[in-house]
Amino acid sequence: MQLLLRFFFDLLQPSLTLYLDVNLVIGFYTGGENLYALATLCIMLIPGFLEFLNSTMSMINGDFAGPDGKGWRTYLYWIGFSAIYPISTIIWHVYHLSKGMRHFNRFEVAATSAVLNSISQMTKAPLQMVLQTTVLMLEWYHHNGFYHIYQPVSIGVSLLFLAKHETDHFFFEISGKDVNATFPYRKATKKFLFNLYHISVRVVCISILCAYLKVWQVVFCAAMVASLFLLASCTMNTYVKKNFFTSFAGIVVPSGAFLSRETFLNRYVAEARFRRFARGNALIFAVLTVVAMFTCVMLIQFNPGNCCSITCDNIPPLSYNHAQDCPNQSPIKELSKKYLASHQDDLDHRWLILMFLPLGAAVIGHVVLVWLE
Repeated sequence: MQLLLRFFFDLLQPSLTLYLDVNLVIGFYTGGENLYALATLCIMLIPGFLEFLNSTMSMINGDFAGPDGKGWRTYLYWIGFSAIYPISTIIWHVYHLSKGMRHFNRFEVAATSAVLNSISQMTKAPLQMVLQTTVLMLEWYHHNGFYHIYQPVSIGVSLLFLAKHETDHFFFEISGKDVNATFPYRKATKKFLFNLYHISVRVVCISILCAYLKVWQVVFCAAMVASLFLLASCTMNTYVKKNFFTSFAGIVVPSGAFLSRETFLNRYVAEARFRRFARGNALIFAVLTVVAMFTCVMLIQFNPGNCCSITCDNIPPLSYNHAQDCPNQSPIKELSKKYLASHQDDLDHRWLILMFLPLGAAVIGHVVLVWLE
C-alpha cells in the first residue's frame, strides 16, 4: 500500500502535472498566445531556479564541504539536477523507489523526497494557478474548447494537489522532518479543507487584480514577497535560505513556510512558529489586497499615462464596453440594465467595484479562519 501511494504521489502525480503543463504551453503557443506560453514556461522553471540558488548558498556556506573535491561534485550534481527540474525529480524518485521501500524509507532519502516535492509544488503551483485563472478571466469570452474545458480542469487539479501537498508539508515540517511521524486524520482533514478555502480566496483575489492592474500587479507581488521574507525572518527563526523559499510559497498559501529541523527543539515550538507566520501572513495579505483594490479603482478611473488601457481584446470579466458592445457574450450588459442606473462612460467597471464587497468578506473570512486554526 505504501509503495502504491508513493507511486501515485511521487511519480504519477508529478508526471501528470508535467504533462498538463507542457500541453498548456503548447495550447497557448498554437493559439497564438505567445506571451502566455512564455509566462507558463518561466513559472515552470522557478523550482529549478530556487534549487540552484539553494545549492549555491549551501556551497558558499560550506554545507557541501568534503575531502577530495566531493563538495564540488555534490554542487555540480545539484546544478545539473536544477537544470532539468522537474524531470530530474521524477527520475530521482524512479531510481530510489526501484531499490525498494526499505531503502526509500531511510531518513536521508524520504526527507529529500519531501523537500523536492515541497519546492516543486509550493513555489510553482500557486503562481501557475494565478496565471491560469487570470488568463481564463481575460480569454473566456474570446475562445472556446481549450479555455472552457482544459483550463478549468487544470486549475481544479492543481488546487486539490496543492492543498493536499501543503497539508503533508505542514505536518512534515513541524514534526522535525520525522518521516515516521503520524497525525490524527481529523486534524489533517481540517487542515486540507481550510487550505482549499485559503488558496481559492487568494487565487481569485490576486487573479482579478492581475486582470485589471496588469503590469502594476508586479508591485503588489514584490511587496508581498518582501513582506513575507521579513515576516519569516521574525517568526520562523531559521536559516535565511529557508526564509527565501517561504517568501514565495507564502504568497498563496498562508502557512507555506520552510523550517530547518536544526533550528527548533520540538513539534510544539515548530507549530507555534508556523501559527505566528500564518497569522501574520493573513494580515499582510488582507492589508495589501485592500491597498491593491483601492489602487485598482483609482487607476482604471483615471488611467494616468494610459497605464491601464482596456480594449475589447483584454477587457476583464467584470467590465463592459458599451460603445463597442464587448465582450459580446458577457452578462454584464443585461445585468447593468436590470440592476444599475444607466452608465454615461463607454467603459463600465461598476460590477468590479461591487464585487469587491464579497471579495472583502471572503478575505475577512480567510483571516478569521487562519487565526482560528
